[in-house]
Amino acid sequence: MRRTTANFWLDLVSFLVMVGLALTGGIMHYVLPSGTGNWLTLFGLGRHSYGQIHFYLAVTVVLLLALHLALHWSWLCGFVAKSLGKEPPSKRARHLAGAAAVVAIGLLLIGGLAWAASLVESRFGEGGRRRGSPWTGATPPAIAPSRARVTPQPSDAVPAEPRRGAAVPYQDEENCPAAAAINGRVTVENAAAVAGLSTTALLRALGVPSPVDPQERLGRLKRRFGFSIQDVRRLACAKH
Repeated sequence: MRRTTANFWLDLVSFLVMVGLALTGGIMHYVLPSGTGNWLTLFGLGRHSYGQIHFYLAVTVVLLLALHLALHWSWLCGFVAKSLGKEPPSKRARHLAGAAAVVAIGLLLIGGLAWAASLVESRFGEGGRRRGSPWTGATPPAIAPSRARVTPQPSDAVPAEPRRGAAVPYQDEENCPAAAAINGRVTVENAAAVAGLSTTALLRALGVPSPVDPQERLGRLKRRFGFSIQDVRRLACAKH
């Protein structure tokens, strides 16, 4: 295949992949915004599925751009040398520079991920504690990771106290730290784990009709169904 033809197809494919990257990003931002999870779907796919597609498209763009640079590496090295007032590099020098660039980019990506993982903090409980990740090995102080499966309790029984009653007063953070960690950003699944209930029992106690995505955040649900974060905290304190 001629170099011109190869460049044409490479540029065309790169453009189409970048359009797909922008499209999936727009879908996640405007059509399926944060908090919808798999509760809303587009063509049978939820927000998390489009997030995976977005990630793989981003990786594809990087590989295509790397291939584009490889095809023009000789020209690029010659341009840099000329800009610095030096003679064009030899073939061996160009190969060494290419190998060094590949190693540098790999270290930048891996080091960037490791550095970012070291700075991750949990918004639950005490500030500054790291959230669980394959890099840090830490776990949140009171709430399990959001993707963890919640084992159903032996019974879906709901505490006898009425949802908006005062029979179970909310305790402060010192006496009930698990409940104090519950806020509008916590998912239904995590809140159920803290309360020691199944997600079905928690939703029933809050007066929320099923089905609801377990990854839905409490802040979005309470605006739709009228319960308060205090109600969820009372349920959690009843189990601690």
